Formats: sequence, C-alpha cells, structure tokens
Amino acid sequence: LEDLQSMTLRTPLDPVQTFMDDPLRILRVLRFNSRYPGAQMAPDVLHAMSDPGVHEAYRVKVSPERAGPEILKLFTGEKPVDSLMALYNTGMDKAILNLPDFQNLHSFDMDQRNPHHDFNVRDHTFKVMEQYNSILKEQQESGNISKKDRTLALIASWFHDYGKLHPEIG
Repeated sequence: LEDLQSMTLRTPLDPVQTFMDDPLRILRVLRFNSRYPGAQMAPDVLHAMSDPGVHEAYRVKVSPERAGPEILKLFTGEKPVDSLMALYNTGMDKAILNLPDFQNLHSFDMDQRNPHHDFNVRDHTFKVMEQYNSILKEQQESGNISKKDRTLALIASWFHDYGKLHPEIG
C-alpha cells in the first residue's frame, strides 16, 4: 500500500532473482516507470538492473519477439526518456540492443566534437526526445496524430543520431 501511495516500483521478491527468473520483467518495470508520471524505481531494482548476470540472463532468455511489444509500450508512456536513462545508467542497453548493427559502435556518451553541439550524443538525444515528446503529446491530445505515430516518432528520435556512433563516421 505504501509503494502504491508513493508510486515506488519494486519487485515482490529479490529483484535480482526476479529478473534472473524472467528478464522480460526489466522491460515491464521500465514500461511502468514510463507510463506513470509520478513513478520511481526502487534503488534495489535499479541495482539489480546493473547486475552483469541479469544482463546475461536477458540476452539468453528474452527473444526479440517478446521484447518488441514491451519496448513499444515503453514509448507510449508519459515519460519514456526517464526509462531510457535508467536503461543506459544500468548498462541494460547493451543487453537489449544486442544486435549486429549495434556492435562495435562508439559509446553513446561520445563527444560530438563539433561547434553545433554542446552535448554528447546521449545527452543530446535525450534532450531531443524530451522536447519532441512534449510536442507529440500535444499533437496526440489535439487529434492530429495517433498514439502509434507518436510512438514511432519517439523511437525514430531515439535513434536519430546513432549513425554518428559508427567508427567510420564518428
């Protein structure tokens, strides 16, 4: 009851064991964090998401077919950027984006090394996403775009600068 009142997201059992049993629960907690504006993940949940064993369990147990719908739902929430920040802060991004095209890229924290950007790729991307999300929510509320279009536009904004991370481009 206390967690519901404070909007604290936690697992009913030890988070490491919970995530090892079913690593898809990581995406679910990120989705709930995104969906509810006042939600916050419990520190032990974030700590468990940082566990290398949990990362490996995710790689082994979660198929793209199971992960895809949860990731899409994450982007329909009020604050997807907060959940993505947690994803990167815990290192879960490497497990979730464990695809051939994402291997051998420069770090998402890469300095853009040009006079047109004050932020590294990560901070720039999150700022773009926060601003774009505000615009898209207004457009969705006024009926100018659908929830699906808002979701797809936010995903596009997430990856809009990933090409800069390629070693031959960066």
